[in-house]
Amino acid sequence: MALPNPQFMAQEAAASLELLHLATGYWISQSLSVAAALGIADALTDGPRSIDELAAMTNTHGPTLFRLMRALASIGVFTQTTSDCFALTPLARPLQQRAPGSLRTVLLQMGSTYRWQPWGALLHSVRTGAPAFAHVFGRPVFDYYAHNPDAAALFQDAMSEIAALVAPAVGSLRLH
Repeated sequence: MALPNPQFMAQEAAASLELLHLATGYWISQSLSVAAALGIADALTDGPRSIDELAAMTNTHGPTLFRLMRALASIGVFTQTTSDCFALTPLARPLQQRAPGSLRTVLLQMGSTYRWQPWGALLHSVRTGAPAFAHVFGRPVFDYYAHNPDAAALFQDAMSEIAALVAPAVGSLRLH
């Protein structure tokens, strides 16, 4: 009986770990959306803060906020400066409300129920060809916006952020 090839097993393990990383991507999306909703990057504008300070500023549960901050620090969004202090990184700056290139509103929208719940019904769309949004919410997305002005405003603000981000690149295109 031949023994398994260690190199092949290492490649298989690496592929499995990469697939696991991809499958849990929504954890990162939701964590970023929560950080945006809480205004954590704005709270860190003047420098590092302890988790107790951040919890008080954001009206959150300190130990749970600590876990969120550690998770976001593990992917480079924030940095843990001491055992209980966190600071901004360049990756966190777009989470700030008034930062150049801000994506705060985009992240708020991405974390909103009306944006992520339809993705839970993707199988329905693939099987039927029907939009998941209408399946989940009982109406097409723009009808939903017509009946939910807060969601419509968030969508408009998010699209404005994206437009401001890509406009310089589009404006620099040369047409021949």
